[in-house]
Amino acid sequence: MAKVTFDGARQLIIVNPGVTDIDIETDVYSEWKQWFREGDNSKFPMAMRIVGGDALPDGQLGLTFFLLNDWKIKPYEGDHRLKIRGNLYREDKSDPIADTNGNFKVTVSMHVSNLINRIKTNDSTSSQSDKVSIDPTLLDNVTSEEEWTIRAS
Repeated sequence: MAKVTFDGARQLIIVNPGVTDIDIETDVYSEWKQWFREGDNSKFPMAMRIVGGDALPDGQLGLTFFLLNDWKIKPYEGDHRLKIRGNLYREDKSDPIADTNGNFKVTVSMHVSNLINRIKTNDSTSSQSDKVSIDPTLLDNVTSEEEWTIRAS
């Protein structure tokens, strides 16, 4: 069962009722590609682009997704906590999350990954999670009603 519904006319990726955990790659990007190919959905502006996934000598470059053309992710109408897994940004650097129509408390937690899945140092593979630096401008759009959880995984 799909976790999101696409509204091309309003450029919204709407999280379906009761869904509290979405993975950007599988639940949003893959579903959007399929939706875009169906019927006349290609008449709507592109919703996403992706960077990364390139093979590296000892691993793979992590994936990052960008919402395009005013598309946003809209939580369902109701009080809940929404966990979003994956590197997701808006191309224009604005907030990727749309407000609900009603007066609901929605806490959004963003779980991002490191950009290099494995790195090789002195003939041994180590995890990037040992050292993580975060550009403080990434948190510019966080409001008191949102919670961003930054994790290297």
